[in-house]
Amino acid sequence: MKTIILTIPIVIGLMLSLAGCGGAPKPMGVSGIVTLDGRPIESGIIVLEPVGSSGQRRTAKINNGAFVLATEAGVPPGEEFKVVIQAFKKTGKKYPSPEPGVFYDEEVQYLPEKYNSASTLRVKISPDERENQLKFELTSH
Repeated sequence: MKTIILTIPIVIGLMLSLAGCGGAPKPMGVSGIVTLDGRPIESGIIVLEPVGSSGQRRTAKINNGAFVLATEAGVPPGEEFKVVIQAFKKTGKKYPSPEPGVFYDEEVQYLPEKYNSASTLRVKISPDERENQLKFELTSH
């Protein structure tokens, strides 16, 4: 009788743990290149915001036109994402910081709104990471 009583909680625990195994798909790594008028964006950020879901947005730095979202920080496959791209350049002006003797360079976002605040760029993430090599060829007009 004791064997049956101890076995039932173990079986129930296994059933519950297996029920959760078919949950969310494994995140996919995403990488790519961002250019403006054919030239790599020197420095900026790219944000992938879920469209029509409450998933998390992902952000990656752009360095010399390239960006990488590693698999562990990646995005769920099959979902559509709004793409927001921002790039900044120094204006030559400097502003004092609260810390005496320290100054900050003023930077301005220089990409057209159609790539950031009013972005219509979209991307759907593939379950095959080899297909998640993205290329965004932006124009200044």
